[in-house]
Amino acid sequence: LAASGHSKDVDVTGAVDCGQYKTTAVHMHGVDYVNFFKADLILEPLQIFEYGELYRNCDGSLVGLRGGKFNECKTSLKVAEAGFTRTAVIASNVTPYKEVIEHGTTGILCSNSDEWVEAVASMTKKEAKRLGDNLYEAVRVDFHIDTINQERLMGL
Repeated sequence: LAASGHSKDVDVTGAVDCGQYKTTAVHMHGVDYVNFFKADLILEPLQIFEYGELYRNCDGSLVGLRGGKFNECKTSLKVAEAGFTRTAVIASNVTPYKEVIEHGTTGILCSNSDEWVEAVASMTKKEAKRLGDNLYEAVRVDFHIDTINQERLMGL
């Protein structure tokens, strides 16, 4: 799920051969995720209130992001969304993801193409469930709206 500028972020996954895995892609204007991921399941864009359902079609979510000053200003929302749906995450080892994911416990962090290939290949259904459940436990309090609102009120 991304805007057209994210096509370069997807490139960080490197040599992962998506053709050997069952993949899901969403038709997006300006980004050809369908062909990039050699998608088996192709979804049309959803209404905002249906967005979380995208994660229910996946055992895991690839969250590629290039490092850099601009991207350091982004949030870890993709990780929180995956966590609330108990979806395992394989993500770039960059800010904002490395601050939220505990490598090997709540997700897998990758720093190069070889690590992406290894991480994807290691994602069995059992491992995806373990990581997804752990991520849920990690985000259910920290990212809950009541927690966020309390933190904001304390900052006033």
